Amino acid sequence: SAGLTAAAAKADDDGRPCVAYCGTGGAGNYVKMVHNGIEYADMQLIGESYAWLRRAGRSNEAVAETFARWNAPDHPLRSFLIELTSRVLLARDVDGGDLVDVVLDKAGSKGTGKWTVKDAADLAVPVPTVAAALDARYVSALKSLRLAAADVLSPPDAASSIVTDDDHEALLEDALVCAKICSYAQGLSLIRAAAETYGWTDLSLTDVLDCWRGGCIIRAKLLADFKTAVDAPNLLLDPGIAGIIQQRQANWRRLVANAALVGLPVPAFANSLAYYDALRSGRLDAAALIQGLRDCFGGHTYKRIDKPEADSFTSDWLALANQRSGL
Repeated sequence: SAGLTAAAAKADDDGRPCVAYCGTGGAGNYVKMVHNGIEYADMQLIGESYAWLRRAGRSNEAVAETFARWNAPDHPLRSFLIELTSRVLLARDVDGGDLVDVVLDKAGSKGTGKWTVKDAADLAVPVPTVAAALDARYVSALKSLRLAAADVLSPPDAASSIVTDDDHEALLEDALVCAKICSYAQGLSLIRAAAETYGWTDLSLTDVLDCWRGGCIIRAKLLADFKTAVDAPNLLLDPGIAGIIQQRQANWRRLVANAALVGLPVPAFANSLAYYDALRSGRLDAAALIQGLRDCFGGHTYKRIDKPEADSFTSDWLALANQRSGL
């Protein structure tokens, strides 16, 4: 019964059971799948943050202290995974060294991240942060190839860093807040699209966020901000959420740029930023050219900005180009 389910469910800090009815036809299982997809993204962002601080010369213990500060009750990054990271980095091996340093750098997966990306593609919903996290695990599995490539592919100039040591933690904090918001925005957009496509009329994003408040891997302080923003077409379009990113995006951009300059792979941070920039672009010139190319070589037609979108057009692009060139 609903009463027994609520009684058995994990409660949040306010004592409210984190449980909800999502609907029929596998709706609840789908929400769990997307939860795991966001979990992939969250862990990849944390992993990239760890790699960033290690590249800056921080010890595992120092990085653990940073994550512990981020898990303070009033910090926006407070979450289960942030807390867990602060503890895992302190684990000692039998010889007294840091246990994380002897873990083989091949991250496994059980399938839920792949399912999330696959269904997102089927529904034409972009989830680039989740996809980046999935691809990063696949790249990590190519250990022998990476070792061979390390002897062949040249790194960038070691002196190319644009960030001073004092800036590392501040840049990272802002970038992590922004990228985490993007990953949740993608996951919630996917759940919304699935509910519309599969007819899950009982599914409520507010209820989903309530379920994630406690007892799950992606529980986080930011969920409280998201609950007031779920009515927006996309989480990023809520004025409050947009304001958070506006205050922090400069450092987010600096981190991604600096990582590229020093050769540190941060695919989840970079994909999150690309998603944000694409979403805020009223016109995507790349998309216009792509559609022109598709019509040119395949007759796939195109729409015009000066005509109703219901109308389709096709052109002899090469003939028109020849006319302009006088050929």
